[in-house]
Order: sequence, then C-alpha cells, then structure tokens
Amino acid sequence: MMKHKLFYFLLLLFFCISCEKETIGTDAEQPETIDDGGSEEGEFDFDSDAMQLPILSVSDFLEGDFGTDYVGVEGYIVGACKANIKNAEWCEPFSFNNALLLADDPGETGVDKVIAIQLRTKEMQAVYGLGLNPENYQRRIIFYGTKQRYLGIWGMKKDVWAGEWIDESRIYGKKFVEKDKSCYICIRKHIKND
Repeated sequence: MMKHKLFYFLLLLFFCISCEKETIGTDAEQPETIDDGGSEEGEFDFDSDAMQLPILSVSDFLEGDFGTDYVGVEGYIVGACKANIKNAEWCEPFSFNNALLLADDPGETGVDKVIAIQLRTKEMQAVYGLGLNPENYQRRIIFYGTKQRYLGIWGMKKDVWAGEWIDESRIYGKKFVEKDKSCYICIRKHIKND
C-alpha cells in the first residue's frame, strides 16, 4: 500500500515538473521569482526591497485581507507551538521548533493577539526555533509570506519566507521583570492544571 502511494506521488511530481506554461510573445511581463535558499551561515535571503512588500504590525496583519499577496509582518517572538495553539509554550523551557508565535507586545500571551509562523524547513528551525534557540525569545523579527490559518489561528504557513532580525537589543529593566513575573504565573498555571 505504501509503495503504491509513493509511486503515485512520484508520478504526480513528474507530471507537475515536466509541464510548463508557455508565454507567447516577448512583451509579456514575467513574474518575479523568490529565492528562499539559505546562505552558508544558515540565514535566509529575501530581497524585500525588490518585492516592495508592505511591512505590517501583527494587529494590522490580523485585521487585513491580503488574498494571496505576500506581505511582511513585524513582531516579537513570544512563544513556540506545535500542532494546535492549545499547545503554545509562552515561557522557557521551550521544546518546540515547528512554529513561532509573534505579537506586537513582547509580553503578549493572548491567542487572539498573536500569529503563528511555520518554520517549514530544518534550516529555519535551526536558526529561529525556540527549542534550539531560547535566546530568540522576545527578539523582534520580520517574516515574509501569505496570510493563512495555521495551528487554529491566523499566521503564515506554507508560503513563509525567512525573516530579518529588527532589533538585536534585549529587553531589560521593568519589562524584563514583568516578563519574569508572567513566566512565573504561566508556570504556576501549568502546575495547577497538571
């Protein structure tokens, strides 16, 4: 049974790759292609200037309807998740590398104010995933992609193109204390639920 599925998948893949649409005439405008290949350092290149994509806040992204257009969304990494938003991890220790949760506020934990970003390749998981990189927690970043439902909330799923770090400074002072306090509440909440 598994061999049959593999055979049909490869057959379908062959037909999809071998078929190509031809454009008649030389005046036709060719669509710009996007290269998501990573560099040797594990970073992912995306030329946002060439595409002239709008960069949105998380709240603007949540409210907007962009169809299949690519946009950029800027926010703080506030958590990690896998399979469903009910599995969200809002504070350390993080165990998931599959998806990030972004918000406008670095201390946000409300599921109605966050978006999910799928880390669709092992390379993206190695660079951005909180399970492997807990120091990325509360860092500001821009991801590029299309708006889709993911993990039961809005976000970017299959059409995610890697991000750019916005601000390398960490949050200190009062905000840092508030972050620790919210993590303490988060941990106590999980202990009560267990």
